[in-house]
Amino acid sequence: MGFAGAKAEAEQIKNELAAFLRDDLKLDFSTEKTLITHARTHKARFLGYDI
Repeated sequence: MGFAGAKAEAEQIKNELAAFLRDDLKLDFSTEKTLITHARTHKARFLGYDI
């Protein structure tokens, strides 16, 4: 998921998404694998690819 904004907002969205997945869809959310990455300074790793 891409997001342009402050890190605090990204963390809030991540928490809300985790709650939705857990409560509504009964899915687990891996906090170790779900990272907030700054796109200009770091690459995001997804399915073995650097994005």
